Amino acid sequence: GIYFGTSSVMDVTAFAKAFIAHYYDNLLDNNRAGLRDFYKDGSSLLFEGQTIQNTEAIVAHFSQLPPTKHKPTVIDAQPTNTGILIFVGGVMKINNSSDHPFTRICIVTPVPGVQNSFYITNDVFRLAASQNFT
Repeated sequence: GIYFGTSSVMDVTAFAKAFIAHYYDNLLDNNRAGLRDFYKDGSSLLFEGQTIQNTEAIVAHFSQLPPTKHKPTVIDAQPTNTGILIFVGGVMKINNSSDHPFTRICIVTPVPGVQNSFYITNDVFRLAASQNFT
């Protein structure tokens, strides 16, 4: 498992890659209702400059977006005092469009009292400056 404060960068990176793969492959691109387990009521999402807070509002926001398919090409991570900071860069398709470059930064934190369970406390998503989410 990951032990914050004593984990090596390799452990954190391996965790981040597995976390992001599950997030995109199993949830955001295929089962957005399942995102409910990845956010808590204190979570905050900054999506294309718009702040969305709390689980239900975040899930509702993602649910109203058109179908997407993400392909992360870079995943970097480092431990923080309370969790893991993850940077994701890649390309995505929106409604089977051509590839749009995107970046995401999130902080993943352990769920208090639940071993090997994590949630996203802070999440920032942005398409490349010249792109529009349509």
